[in-house]
Amino acid sequence: MASKKITLDQAQKKAQRAALELEKAANLAKQAEAEVARIKMLESRDTIINSLKQLEDCADQIKDLDNDFSKDVKSRIRKIVKKAFGINFRITRVVKVGNKQTIDFTTEEIVAILKSKNATDESTGLLKKELQFLHGKKTINKSDCVFDNTAWSKRDKTQILDNGNRKKMLYWVKK
Repeated sequence: MASKKITLDQAQKKAQRAALELEKAANLAKQAEAEVARIKMLESRDTIINSLKQLEDCADQIKDLDNDFSKDVKSRIRKIVKKAFGINFRITRVVKVGNKQTIDFTTEEIVAILKSKNATDESTGLLKKELQFLHGKKTINKSDCVFDNTAWSKRDKTQILDNGNRKKMLYWVKK
């Protein structure tokens, strides 16, 4: 048995080729893992969509069942939404304040109402309820209206001035 001797140069070249082959194998393994993850994601996506479709088909029957069951369904839906979209995500519903209707407004409309009522300082200022009444009568011909609180807090406070009294806030415009 004759042993074949290799030179240092040849050994280094073999080591480089082996390293390249190892790198190629690692890249192929990463690609295979990514493909497996993609296929699992597609399968789970289909499963989720099919489950949601089944739930949607049965949704109209939920209201006919008992109250505890309805509460349990709502609770589980909230948990799913929080897990999927985070704790700050909210599915909002239309909130009806008594029998009042929420109305939109623009700063210009409110300024026009205040000017028409000569609300030009604190002594002649109007309450928010009065503004809602006047604007509702003008826009949708209803007196039992409210402004959306978020929109009202974002009004242009340089044009619509207030007295800062939280209990009896009055609003007016400059002359």
